[in-house]
Amino acid sequence: KRGSCFMEIKIRPFTMSDLEGVQQVWEICHIKTGPMDSMEEIQNKLKRDGNLFLVAEANNIIMGTVMGAWDGRNGWIYNHAVDARSRRLGLGSKLMAELERRFKEMGAIQICLLVSKGNFDAQYFYEVNGFVPQEDDIVMAKRIQVREGEDKSV
Repeated sequence: KRGSCFMEIKIRPFTMSDLEGVQQVWEICHIKTGPMDSMEEIQNKLKRDGNLFLVAEANNIIMGTVMGAWDGRNGWIYNHAVDARSRRLGLGSKLMAELERRFKEMGAIQICLLVSKGNFDAQYFYEVNGFVPQEDDIVMAKRIQVREGEDKSV
């Protein structure tokens, strides 16, 4: 249609050529990244389950991303972000729906994710998308390796 500002939004698997665009989205959205988000670790992730790392793009511009992980039973969601300039287009929900579809195909029982206590916008978004806070659970972590260049006190 002449004069239309319609742009086709594609949800597709991440490729290494998307790295710069994805890193820009993470930075804009204040996604905390670290050694687990290095190029080497992302390449390892792509070998394990690259079909669970998705991007939303339009006109060859990365507008959103979500990274899924599979533990053989549960799906886990990490680094879900949509550039603030592209919000309210349904990209976040489309990314989540496609990742959920992929987890279902793998036989996932449930999908889990972590949200910072003070990130109320994200909490609302996930609740609208069917996630329920687990009031009795706390997150615990144990660092078993320190990567080169990483602060050992982390």
